[in-house]
Amino acid sequence: MLSTKNGEKLFAWKDMLLTVLGCALMALGVEGFLTPNSITTGGAAGLAVSINHLLPVLPKGGLYLLINLPLIWLAIRRFGLRFLAKTVFGVAVYSLLLEAGAFLPAMTDDPLLACLLGGACVGAGLGLVFSRGYTTGGSDICVWLLRTKLRAFSTGSLVLCLDAAVVTVAALAFGEVETALYSAVTVFLSSKFIDQILGGLDYAKFTVIITDKPEEVANGIMEHLGRGVTYLKGQGCYTGTQKGVLLCAARKYEVHELQTIVSRIDEESFIVFTDASQVRGKGFKELGEE
Repeated sequence: MLSTKNGEKLFAWKDMLLTVLGCALMALGVEGFLTPNSITTGGAAGLAVSINHLLPVLPKGGLYLLINLPLIWLAIRRFGLRFLAKTVFGVAVYSLLLEAGAFLPAMTDDPLLACLLGGACVGAGLGLVFSRGYTTGGSDICVWLLRTKLRAFSTGSLVLCLDAAVVTVAALAFGEVETALYSAVTVFLSSKFIDQILGGLDYAKFTVIITDKPEEVANGIMEHLGRGVTYLKGQGCYTGTQKGVLLCAARKYEVHELQTIVSRIDEESFIVFTDASQVRGKGFKELGEE
């Protein structure tokens, strides 16, 4: 059986590999489908592509890094060094793959097919990256900041709103209304893929945590995850010892981070995750919302 530390290392390596896969899908979507057809994805990558179109001498990867510098500084102040490390990793991997993807041949010259397949690749890739707690910088950091205040909105919805502004810039850069419309389709489709990967069809996880350190675990979840916790008092039937029972609902993409928080505070805790097809209340959909 793996120790807690070995288990955490295994999870960390798995997260990194899946993040690389997500970045590869995004780079494929951008360089294989979208860029050859002058279609933007929005976000920092879309902004970098638009600037590169106006000033070809400036490399897309270098522009992407430059745009990220002030946002990374904000990430340090708001989320700390752990989030910074994940962001730097995501930015570096995506930047390298974006440059490498520039050598890919165009997968299609049909703009409709390009926006559909490109949007699917970018959305699936970014959803995969988000699901592991990583970001590719740029607007991703803005999404994480907004998510702490606007938890009733899905991640895809926040991405869609931010990318709309970049699509407008791209429309001015490329100077074609038709291209802007294809870009809008790409951004919309990408946001839907993000939500499907992160949350499924409005699914969440209901979590029961049995621990000897209920107050510390509850404070950790509320502070780092921003989720509410209900504390019940329990007793082990076999040992007769008093236990804390914590109840918490979280999005699927938050489960890994929740598990990490609990394991760091109490390695002997017992956690049960169950699927919840619908969750209504603060942080999720409103009670009266269909």
